[in-house]
Amino acid sequence: MFDASAGRCLLGASDANESVRRRFRRVFRHALLNDVQMLEKTPINALRIDFLEAIDDRTKYVEIRRDGADVVRSIVQLSRRNDYSVLGRAHANRWWGVHDCKWKTLSRDLGDFDLEPEFLVPQAEFATRAAIEWIASLKSVERAADRLGDRLYRVNHNDLVSRPEETLAGIAAFLGVPEGDWMMKAADSVRVSTRRSRIPLVLPGAIARRLNTWNERLGFAGRAIEGPHLSGFTTECQTTGG
Repeated sequence: MFDASAGRCLLGASDANESVRRRFRRVFRHALLNDVQMLEKTPINALRIDFLEAIDDRTKYVEIRRDGADVVRSIVQLSRRNDYSVLGRAHANRWWGVHDCKWKTLSRDLGDFDLEPEFLVPQAEFATRAAIEWIASLKSVERAADRLGDRLYRVNHNDLVSRPEETLAGIAAFLGVPEGDWMMKAADSVRVSTRRSRIPLVLPGAIARRLNTWNERLGFAGRAIEGPHLSGFTTECQTTGG
């Protein structure tokens, strides 16, 4: 994201007007005419399901559920690495965009997600931001799950890394993609790591409790420690040594 004044993280059905649908059909004309399946991976689209449905209600969704504590740590590392290079965009953060424009728009858009507004502030630390995005994404998919029915396929991230062939076979069957050599190559490319970070994940009390509740519900072991809301302060859990 490059412009906080124009950008939005949440998009609904009303944003998919006829002009948007015409552009979609024009850009993907070859695939639509030849019945080619397109695969797209953008985490923020979890917050845009109504928009995507209004463009094409045949869309299938694969939700990969991962331990929230691991998600937060991963986003924090990406946020602090600061090695993302975009021509003409010297201040583009790998996760939060130019001058934090992604967070500014996300925090502005989450008014109806029942999240504590005192944490939806520009100076919120990376870990707090990441936890809020993860929670909001889960809530968004939950809201749409009944309506999507069998067009939603859920995968546990632990299964993906521990049993990649079996898990990928399930995804392929759901999408109607033939199995082949690609599956073995894809399975080999999955990075399996049994080492978990020992650095405590400290989050503001209310956000920590929300993350822990979701993790418990989903069967993940990670837990956040309740701490103060240190707006704008880089906590130890955000330090990567890079």
